[in-house]
Amino acid sequence: MKDLYINEIDKQDPAYQALIQEKGSVFNDPVWLSLFGNRLRLYGIHDHDSLRGAFSLYHTHIYGLSYIKNPVTTPHCGLIYFNETGNRYKRNSQEKAIHACIADFLKTLKPAIIQFNLPPEVTDVQPYLWKGFKVSPTYTYRLDLRRDMEEIVSQFDGKLRSDIGKAQKDKIRVERTENLSIIRDLCKKSFDRQKKTIPYELIDRILDRFATPDNSFAFIARSGDQPCAAALCVYDATTAYYILGGYDPDNRQRGAAAYAIRSAIEYAREKGLSTFDFEGSMIPAIEGFFRGFGGELTVKYAVHRAKLPIEMVLKLVKREVY
Repeated sequence: MKDLYINEIDKQDPAYQALIQEKGSVFNDPVWLSLFGNRLRLYGIHDHDSLRGAFSLYHTHIYGLSYIKNPVTTPHCGLIYFNETGNRYKRNSQEKAIHACIADFLKTLKPAIIQFNLPPEVTDVQPYLWKGFKVSPTYTYRLDLRRDMEEIVSQFDGKLRSDIGKAQKDKIRVERTENLSIIRDLCKKSFDRQKKTIPYELIDRILDRFATPDNSFAFIARSGDQPCAAALCVYDATTAYYILGGYDPDNRQRGAAAYAIRSAIEYAREKGLSTFDFEGSMIPAIEGFFRGFGGELTVKYAVHRAKLPIEMVLKLVKREVY
């Protein structure tokens, strides 16, 4: 196989546009990437002068340490690439060559800490292990929408179905909305209550600069005229991703959030999408809520590396990773 190399590319590169047209997801969209400013770097994987693949990583500092990661609300590094057809040996060999090239390139960047997720389609992580990285599993739940809605709902947890029924009995009304200021307000109220660190300016950029009816949809649950819960999804040709949700802690209604998400699932199915991705969580309470919708547990691999003194400290506070 020909040698591969990696360098930074522009989001508007015609070769990148052709790559995402065939292989990309919503997280490869140049408009999505632009939400994160110049700290998000887009890298191309080249075979001589041909662009074979691409991925993106967010460069920042935490406590004065250089840190490379996925940006907030982006579930993975957006790795996409062409893999030539052929026998299984050739495909597997090409997979390994691409990931070995990425691992070698990451080592040249020499950050204090690197930690990013691969897309769930990537299952061969041996090259990262061979190159001295650590790899750990993270998880999401995915619903197959190529079924009747009745069958999808039948796989929900009984308590979740009961909560949705309670919301309907209490006359909670769910509706699709293009008034994203309602989504903004509910998300911020919810995050304030939970003391989450998601930057509010990022929520504003997603809602103001990215979300359109062509790439996203939102549902709100109302108690009377008062919004009480919301769900926002972004989508591409095949998949809807639940990326933002919130509720009013002063107007909590049992089952309202689940009812809004159920409506989003049904809408995604009606649009002809094949998958609804909850984008996962390693927080037990959130994972349990997502699990209630009966999706397929799907692994995503996280790649880690830290300078040795920092790794020794991280072993004390993040034993599950380091």
